[in-house]
Amino acid sequence: MYALLLTLALASTPRACYPITQDADRDGYARAGALAVIIPVPGLYCPAGYVPASGDCDDDNRSIHPNQRELPFNGVDDNCRDGADEVRWVYSATPANTPTSARMLAIINDEDAVRAGAEDRLYLHLEYSPLASAELTTVLSPLKVRDVDWDAPFVSLSLGGLVSGDVYRIRIRFLRRDVSAAGGVTYVRVTGLSPWYYTMTVGGSALERARTDIVNLALLQADDSDSGLVGYAGLQRDGTRYGAASDEKWCSEFYAWSAGRFTTVGGDDVWEVLGAFGGNVRDNSHLGIYARPGDYMAVNDHGHSTLLLAYDVSTSPARLWTVEGNYGNRVEVVTRGVETVNALGRLHESMLR
Repeated sequence: MYALLLTLALASTPRACYPITQDADRDGYARAGALAVIIPVPGLYCPAGYVPASGDCDDDNRSIHPNQRELPFNGVDDNCRDGADEVRWVYSATPANTPTSARMLAIINDEDAVRAGAEDRLYLHLEYSPLASAELTTVLSPLKVRDVDWDAPFVSLSLGGLVSGDVYRIRIRFLRRDVSAAGGVTYVRVTGLSPWYYTMTVGGSALERARTDIVNLALLQADDSDSGLVGYAGLQRDGTRYGAASDEKWCSEFYAWSAGRFTTVGGDDVWEVLGAFGGNVRDNSHLGIYARPGDYMAVNDHGHSTLLLAYDVSTSPARLWTVEGNYGNRVEVVTRGVETVNALGRLHESMLR
């Protein structure tokens, strides 16, 4: 009887599954716009005859799907993110950020942009905002790009005037400077806007520096997930990189792995992770007062673990930015409502390694 009840409980988690007939190239992704069937499953995967992911923008080509890394100069949307040959950001667990600046490296995948760089006519348009007020975007444009050519198709950027210990998002678009015969100057778009790049500036205290390390490590995992290295169909399948078994839910393991490098946090379920915070646990009414990047949040009736990036007051009502393991069997940057939060685990100096 116990085994039967346990089996029924495990089978009660609903999952969106897509009939395999909607995955013509059999790459594990149903075509974009495919209709899902909600099926209770015990783990991360759908039963035989179904696939657990969709969004394939070319269902006749197995090398094109949402977990593909964008390839340069081919004019193809390899990763199904609505842009061919878009910029690819290079993430690091230890970016060369300072308390007031962020450094980043962008690989240029667009042929026209590299050609403009080789002709010394490449400029860029840059947008950025702190996630704590993400709707308030600062725009810098046009900015001269130097030293780009076919042997070095990348640009190194430094953005100053930032606030210590905050998480930012940054994106760019490349422009070509044209000069007419009459001497008039115009800036022509040669690429669309890049995906957002996320990073955290260095904090001042030992605790704040640990928060920076935790967040930037977690953001690197999101990039690895986008590149097909972890999570669904990853080289390291599901959450196995973070200590979970294959086909096992791994949101708590992800938080414990990210934070556990720098703190004493551990655990492989919501309650174990919350227990690591001892008396430093608050409910969601305290988020606007206490929440800081790198903190832990239990959400969805204590059913899911998240890593906090920011409490965003630029929207009404306020919202939360998180980076989450096992979000659709991926690592994703997510926005969610305050009402979804059940408990906040606050990092403390006593927890540092």
